[in-house]
Amino acid sequence: MTFNLKYFFADKGITLGMAGDNQILETRHYFIVENCRSMTMETRGKWIYTRKSRYEYGTKIFEEWQKFCEHHNLEWIWHGVTWHGVYSDPEWLEALVPTMTVNEAKWFLEDLLKRFLIYPGITAVDIGNEVFGPGIIRPSVWARVMGETFLQFLGTKVKQIAPNIVRYYNGIFDNEFEWEKALSLVYQDAIDGISWQAHLGPGKDVKEWIKFQEPYVSRLRTLGGKLRISELDYSSKFPLGVAFELAQAEAFKDISKFVIDNKDICDRLTFWGTYPPNWRKNGLAFNDEGVIKPSVIKAIETLK
Repeated sequence: MTFNLKYFFADKGITLGMAGDNQILETRHYFIVENCRSMTMETRGKWIYTRKSRYEYGTKIFEEWQKFCEHHNLEWIWHGVTWHGVYSDPEWLEALVPTMTVNEAKWFLEDLLKRFLIYPGITAVDIGNEVFGPGIIRPSVWARVMGETFLQFLGTKVKQIAPNIVRYYNGIFDNEFEWEKALSLVYQDAIDGISWQAHLGPGKDVKEWIKFQEPYVSRLRTLGGKLRISELDYSSKFPLGVAFELAQAEAFKDISKFVIDNKDICDRLTFWGTYPPNWRKNGLAFNDEGVIKPSVIKAIETLK
């Protein structure tokens, strides 16, 4: 039988996901259905794609995702309600900041949630994406008007509107400050768990990186929080070769082992894309034809 990552992880109680936009749904739907059980709605969930006219927030985009995932029995994740603010808030919204009140900001956020959390099939939502950096709160519209309290507000509203949807904060988590802020959100019941990005490459020692995360993951477990690997890839700007593919496969194995070892709280692993080209070129487990790389098979199979 041909090795299939989706079934490999499913046998271990872990849902394998991928990410994409609406074009991916149209052009790669057979690949998606064959190789994953969950889809993350990538950048099209951003505020940058909203329109001021009648406060239309891309309803067509959500409708397409709902129909596709329902037809193919896929979970789908909304990524995300708010972003870091670096080129992610539309001009019409930025123009309102000088006079926007806290109550007006809350209205915009609650209105957005009410419009889109009603779509069947959404199982999880990232209420914030990369809001915190090393020692900083990034300057989104919401942070400038409400401070970091906008995350608590969103978490409370999501729970009121759609109590069965899992609330995550999605971040890079390469620094203590972001971890502490996210764990505080779990403690306050503003989120149910953490979406941990895993953008990897030759410049990052994956084993040491995982070692850095472990004490925080232990505290997350104590708080009763969930963990999801949300954006896994491994890429390089330099010429690729056999050594790169072997290092990439080893990195995927290390992350997979971490997920399996922590599946009591971490039952979701998502590749950030489907197969090349994606925004981090050659960073995925599949080649340009959508076939899993032999090096990845060889590495992952050692975990059986």
